[in-house]
Amino acid sequence: MAHQISTLRQLVPHIDAIHEIRADAAEECLLAMGVDVPMLPSTFNVLMGLRSEVLQWDLRPAYRNYKQVLQLLQHQRLTDQAAETTRSSSSSSSGSSAGATSGAAASAEPSSSSSPLSPPRWVLKSPMHLGYTSALREVFPDAKIVWMHRDPTESLPSLCSLFRTFQETFYQGPLNLKEIGYQCSAFWEAMLSRAHQDLSKKSTSSSSSEAAAHVRYKDLVNDPLGTVQGLYKAFGWTYSDAFDQALKA
Repeated sequence: MAHQISTLRQLVPHIDAIHEIRADAAEECLLAMGVDVPMLPSTFNVLMGLRSEVLQWDLRPAYRNYKQVLQLLQHQRLTDQAAETTRSSSSSSSGSSAGATSGAAASAEPSSSSSPLSPPRWVLKSPMHLGYTSALREVFPDAKIVWMHRDPTESLPSLCSLFRTFQETFYQGPLNLKEIGYQCSAFWEAMLSRAHQDLSKKSTSSSSSEAAAHVRYKDLVNDPLGTVQGLYKAFGWTYSDAFDQALKA
């Protein structure tokens, strides 16, 4: 993967200014789901022109496979965590000090359980989910959705820039910037309308707390702690002192 990213940087030297890419960093859900659906940066400029067809796709099989990917990653994390805990205990009993690592997967907050093998709360992200929240919630009925609202006069030009870059990289022929702008605007208008319709329905989850929350991007930037606290309140989660200190750190 590191070699592939290095090659991409040679082809697109400014890629890091558009989207952070590292072999050992978190990435959007699209890469794992790309095994089933061709929603990748190199194909999106084509798919946007097929929006009526794309919005009819049944993504439930892709989400079920993605769920298995997450289960495998979580198993690896807990296995690594158990091994590290065993090594730490062994070192402590022999008079040495050792620090436990958090493993490969990210969690939303430190576990409140005393067990070191408590599964984490996953934090997943991809704008593509907006058009398929109904399928997502069917496969992940306990999922909580955070819809981050950005100013379209900022987010759409940024997205067009990304699609332009990959079209220049992977396709031959003339580049029609007006066409990219039109297709991008029309596609995401359809995705946003679909998300609004789907999220207006009741979730299949039995939880009494909200299944979806709306956040303005500028609020997250201006007050990240307050925004996270608001989400925890909306979702009925415990906002612990330990989590508060971890966020501040």
